[in-house]
Formats: sequence, structure tokens, C-alpha cells
Amino acid sequence: KFDGTLNGIFSCIFDSFMSHEIPDLITNDGIQTGLIDTIRDVESTDDKARRVIRAFVKYAGEGALLDVKYAFRSGEKNRNYVIFSFIRKTLERRMSITTDFSCPETLDFYDMVKRIGTEIHRIKGFLRFSLADNGVYYAHFSPDNDITELLISHFFARFGTQPFAIHDVKRNILAMCYNGERKIIKLTTPLRVFLNSCEEEFINLWQTYYRKTTIKERIKEKNMLSYMPARYHEHLS
Repeated sequence: KFDGTLNGIFSCIFDSFMSHEIPDLITNDGIQTGLIDTIRDVESTDDKARRVIRAFVKYAGEGALLDVKYAFRSGEKNRNYVIFSFIRKTLERRMSITTDFSCPETLDFYDMVKRIGTEIHRIKGFLRFSLADNGVYYAHFSPDNDITELLISHFFARFGTQPFAIHDVKRNILAMCYNGERKIIKLTTPLRVFLNSCEEEFINLWQTYYRKTTIKERIKEKNMLSYMPARYHEHLS
């Protein structure tokens, strides 16, 4: 059991090598154990993390470390163990395994990284902005992964100087761009947004366009869902 940080995962790897043990699970949540199971609390320290990072970069390179930081944004339940296993296997072999997809640890790790990239690509197309009363364009979504910070550069390039906000309602994280400055804020209270009165007219216009241009006989719901998964629908018009 660890503190849930990336440095905590590095510290788990350090302790794993020192104790010559490989855990069955790495978590920062409460767990139900069996009669013969043992829980070990791992103290997260900067010294442990630095030593593991230094060794990992030596064998796998700076690019692999960036992949690890990217993977840590995953919202999958087994994220911590997948990252742990990939780094530990690299240190165990004392060589880069980033292209060895016959290795289960590498395959699991990069499959997870790929799923994050796929969601970022989808959200760039699915995110819908609405004009708020204060002139800020606001968009809300509920991604599987913690990708808000990775999206803001894309929309900053598109909006230019236009103020906008992207809100991850699942994690209550707000990315804001105002007067050319970008900020990521972890909100502690629910966010209330008052939309401009014209927004309802735009929604009705879009829905009317969709109804009028759709050929009912050619609707293929299965194909539509493959391009726009149902879990994103609640945040669309």
C-alpha cells in the first residue's frame, strides 16, 4: 500500500528490489485481504524515487520516462501495477524493453498508453463549447483518464485569445484560458455555470439540422456507436 503518487510507485519498486519481493497488488485504497495475505505500507521518499528514476532512464531513456508520466494519467484500476511491472522488468533486465512486445509487461503498458491517446483524439472532436453569461466558452466532459491538462494546448491553439474553460466533472478539474494565460485548477466545490440565453437556440438549431439531414432508412446505430461511444453522449447536444 502506498500514497497514490508517481513517486510512491517508484518507492514501491525500490522496496521491491531491496526486499526481493514482488507484490500481487499495489494500491492506495482500502483492500480486503485473505488469512495469509500481508499488507506492507511503503513510505514514499524523494531519495528512493530519484534512484529508481536514474536507473530507469539509464536503461530505457528519457522518452520512456515521459511515457510513464503519461500512463500515470490513466483511470484504469490496474494502472499502478502496470506501471510498476513495466519499470521493474526494465530494471531487472537492465535494458530497454519499450519495443519488446513479446514481453507481457511492455504490451500491457503500451496498450494502456494507447487507450489514453485514443481518448484524447476522440475528445478533441467530441468536446462541445457553450457560451456562458460572462463571455467565456465552457465545455464539460467526463473522461475515463485524467487528460484535461493534455487537451488545453490543442484548444488554446484553436481559440487564440478567446477565453474558454474545460471542465472534467468526474475529477472536478478545470482548465482555464483567459487573456492568453492557462491554468489548471482542482476545484473543491461543485461548479455552477450560467449559460447565455442564445445557447438554447443554437442547441435547437443543431438538433433541427440533424433531424432534417438524417435519412432514417440509412441509420446504423452500431456503426454510429463505434465512432461516438455512448459514454460521451451525456455531454453532447
